Amino acid sequence: MTGRVVTYHGEGEGKTTAALGHAVRAAGHGKRVAVIQFMKGRTDTGEYRFLKDSGIEMYTAGARGFLRDGENREAHQKKVEEGMEVAREILRAQSHDLLILDELLYAVKFGLVGGEAVVELLEGRGRTNIILTGRDPPEEVLEASDIVTRFSKERHHYDRDRETIAGLDW
Repeated sequence: MTGRVVTYHGEGEGKTTAALGHAVRAAGHGKRVAVIQFMKGRTDTGEYRFLKDSGIEMYTAGARGFLRDGENREAHQKKVEEGMEVAREILRAQSHDLLILDELLYAVKFGLVGGEAVVELLEGRGRTNIILTGRDPPEEVLEASDIVTRFSKERHHYDRDRETIAGLDW
């Protein structure tokens, strides 16, 4: 059976959380899971620590800090390329049941990887299920997806107080 492609996108909170819920579900069924977090260089988040300790393979494919106005662009570009290669290796080996490409759609949005390259990656999935998260997916990625869910924001505390909360936001 060919693996399924799930795309979680939009400006709302919860895309990564939903994807990681699938990681927990799959691991609970004894499935092998890998998560590549694009655009994120932190390994001190609650989800990274917990999932890595639980046996889910965790990879970061982002530089420290945000990509703003070209800042850190080269470092992010290098990390995205490394993350894409890890994803290709996992799919070539057919070693995992679920591969989560967290925030990969942001890398596409910022021009660090093309939508065509993402579709090519998806086409090589074999039996591996893949989940993509981020914003503004290109049409070709949406067309290649079996499930597409858009998250929309109605309100977020960060817009008001510019604070993030450990255990809730990261």
